[in-house]
Amino acid sequence: MQSQCPSCGNTLNYKSELSAYVVCSACQTLVARKNMQFEAVGKVAALQSDASLIKLGTQGTFDGKSFEVVGRIQMILGKPDRPDAVWNEWFAVFSNGAGGWLGEHLGEYFVSFVRPAEGAPGSSQIQLGQMLGLDKQRAVVTSVSRGTALTFEGELPFVMDTSYEAVFADLSTTTGVAGTLDYSDDSPLLFQGRWCRFEELKFQGLRLGDEEGQGAQLSAANLKTLKCPTCGAPHEIRAGGLSQTLVCQYCDSGIDLNADATFRDVLKFEQAMGKVPAKVPLGSKGKLPGQDKTFTCIGFMAKATVVDGIRYKWGEYLLYEPTRGYQWLTESNGHWSLLQPLHKVPVNPQGMPVGQPTNSQLALEGKTFKHFQSTHASVDYVAGEFYWRVRAGEGSQVVDYVCPPEVLSADSTQEEINWTRGQYVQASEVWKAFGLQGSPPESRGVANNQPNPYYAASSRRWLIYLLAVVAGFLFMLFRAATTPKLCFTGNWDYLDYQADRVQVANVTVPPGRHNLYISVHANGLDQRWGYFLISLIDEKGQQARDTAVQVYQERGSDDEGPWADSVNEAGAHLSGVQGGEYLLRVEPQSNVQGQDQPEVMGPPNPNPRRLFSYMLTIQPDLPQWGSFWMMVMLGLLPPLYSLWRASNFETRRWSESDHAPGSDE
Repeated sequence: MQSQCPSCGNTLNYKSELSAYVVCSACQTLVARKNMQFEAVGKVAALQSDASLIKLGTQGTFDGKSFEVVGRIQMILGKPDRPDAVWNEWFAVFSNGAGGWLGEHLGEYFVSFVRPAEGAPGSSQIQLGQMLGLDKQRAVVTSVSRGTALTFEGELPFVMDTSYEAVFADLSTTTGVAGTLDYSDDSPLLFQGRWCRFEELKFQGLRLGDEEGQGAQLSAANLKTLKCPTCGAPHEIRAGGLSQTLVCQYCDSGIDLNADATFRDVLKFEQAMGKVPAKVPLGSKGKLPGQDKTFTCIGFMAKATVVDGIRYKWGEYLLYEPTRGYQWLTESNGHWSLLQPLHKVPVNPQGMPVGQPTNSQLALEGKTFKHFQSTHASVDYVAGEFYWRVRAGEGSQVVDYVCPPEVLSADSTQEEINWTRGQYVQASEVWKAFGLQGSPPESRGVANNQPNPYYAASSRRWLIYLLAVVAGFLFMLFRAATTPKLCFTGNWDYLDYQADRVQVANVTVPPGRHNLYISVHANGLDQRWGYFLISLIDEKGQQARDTAVQVYQERGSDDEGPWADSVNEAGAHLSGVQGGEYLLRVEPQSNVQGQDQPEVMGPPNPNPRRLFSYMLTIQPDLPQWGSFWMMVMLGLLPPLYSLWRASNFETRRWSESDHAPGSDE
């Protein structure tokens, strides 16, 4: 459908039947469509340059439906002549005829549709951290701000003035579904949707790098370089119209990066600290683990907090990529973490979305994060570009939760709660990614989300130990089940009053080297002990291997009543016995019945009486369970040592937290 602009006569093209307004591209007049009548509402303000990649006519895909961008509202926070932030709400027409919105803020994209705002509180009742219903689930108010619709472009579905001011409340859930309550009318509007990655939307027809929107003002977004008005130092503008402030790293001058006239609005920062050198120089480009694009370091902040009178300092580097937006790289005592915006909220131990950060643990995507520290962080020093009007000395409440190597951080002010999710990064990876010279400084202490290097070693050693124990046990069972036959079995009697009780026999040991187990089993011991001196004699080699075995049986009574004790079978090992023919010599000894002293030899008895009998066996390669259990005990030492080191590492980590060992937390 076409019409003519009531103001200048320019042809107006309507791409959507949903459009109630269109902005004339020739004279910037806002034209209202009422039935078939067209009325000039008034002139709209010039667009702020914002370095957006999207323009009227850009096409894309969302949830399997194609769309085309036909209009936009340019929103600002702060004063129109000096906004604190600028973002776009693009109106899109979908292939199914529905109208939706593509919110673009700091390089991130929020696709939403207008839904009934049933039960929504009024603008005066809405509070940060408040719990509301959204899409049959609970949502948390993560931001409450007052924004202004500065200007418009293309076709729009709402009846409106040339500009309006309203309260906006952002809602987040645990699933990623999000929403915005718009209080621009008597009844609030709910824009419900979700955040999307750039490539997910499959954009086509994006704005070229040097292409500006219709009627856009000249600003720093149009420039590639800028000289500091104070010291003349050259600066490259890397984030275009998204940056609101540039702080000269040479003279600490803060430069407003909005309309051209404000280039002269220079504020001399009162930096809390002297110049703090950035370990990653501004302008450095790199791709860290977890990033799929190359980011540019455009800003640096030195921050600090005071805990128990001690000042803790760290650095934060602002990274930017046009299709990924912003990420933060933090460094403290040589430890680095890469943090990304989180567009969902974690849950507390009761399973409820977290409104205001607390000191209890929380969960996100099946992982449990323990509260580490709550503190007030302030800015000591700034240099480079930032997407808000950064000031040295500004501060916020920061609450950190850890599940190494990850960290969740809630940064809270009176207007918003920003959640970020971070991953520990090795210093060597930072140096490699950004091509930094030399070696990174050695890290000190333990970082809150630093992976415990001893857990892996401890787990590995425990696994090796358990596998070794199981393998050893199975081997011993196998040896017991496949033990070779006995080399020798002999049965003898111990007779009274014998001049010579020595027993001699021949023994054949199988070829090879063997561990022999020589055992003695005695029957009929009655208040006696038996001691057997055993020799295995190699007559050819003129060598002998000696051992001894003792058995006994005792009984008696005392104040507690009768008692008995006996060992009727015992043995000894001979290791490394070479196969061959041997002479076995057994010399037994015993005692007088009921007495401890050895039996005194008397005159030979022509009819000797048997005092007890005994059987001697020789078993080759019998499993030695005593040695096995000894190895089991000794094998515990390495994994126990690793476990101690891992535990000590955790003690050092938590000693820097609000839950230090011995504290009342």
